[in-house]
Amino acid sequence: MSVMVEVLYSSCCPFFEETVETILKFSSDLKLDVEIKKILIDDWDTAIEYSFIGSPSVRINGLDIDPRVRRSAPVGLT
Repeated sequence: MSVMVEVLYSSCCPFFEETVETILKFSSDLKLDVEIKKILIDDWDTAIEYSFIGSPSVRINGLDIDPRVRRSAPVGLT
């Protein structure tokens, strides 16, 4: 079974590439079948559509990896 990992990011995010590389490294180390979907958040409408709270954001099978974000967090372009 494949794990879907979404990486939501803004174009000016200095940590986007490092985040993707870290996910790839750990998934390889753990022998996980991972599909990474990179989602560029470049406007307010897309930020609202994805409930984007900051860059980068990582979701595994639709859930943000930060449990605090799963509660209520403001949407924004950061």
